[in-house]
Amino acid sequence: MKKITINRELTLTYTDEFHKMSADELIKFCGTSENHSGIYDEENHMLIIVSWTNPGFLNYLTDAKSVIGGAERCMKKNLLNYRREDSFKCEIASKKANGIRFAYTPTGTDIVQVGEMSVFRAKHKFYVIQFISRSEYNAQNRVAYADALHSLKLSA
Repeated sequence: MKKITINRELTLTYTDEFHKMSADELIKFCGTSENHSGIYDEENHMLIIVSWTNPGFLNYLTDAKSVIGGAERCMKKNLLNYRREDSFKCEIASKKANGIRFAYTPTGTDIVQVGEMSVFRAKHKFYVIQFISRSEYNAQNRVAYADALHSLKLSA
């Protein structure tokens, strides 16, 4: 098992099949490496990316559901055949979180990707956890994702 510390306050434990994403990989998948960290399992076509907001006044005026709504509007504009499959509430790192499950087709391919996005507030910031998998690997990848998600811990 390996561990990374994200934003000096959130720890993620993961298996050896993953590698910590480089700045170039984060830019490729997220458009930026700033305020992003992630792990990638190339063989099983699975990403887990954590992003966060900087602390600020606006974080007090919004909630996790609104943050997900904004991210979803962006995905609808930028992802081919985007569709929401489900919405849910859960607990991550002992914090209440809102989430959505979705599917889309990456531009220029006929491969269906599935994903999940969860948002929670901690220490005056929002954390966004994203899981992306090819649909044919989804069942096995969800097990690894659930393990990684349950490993998330906030420092005191």
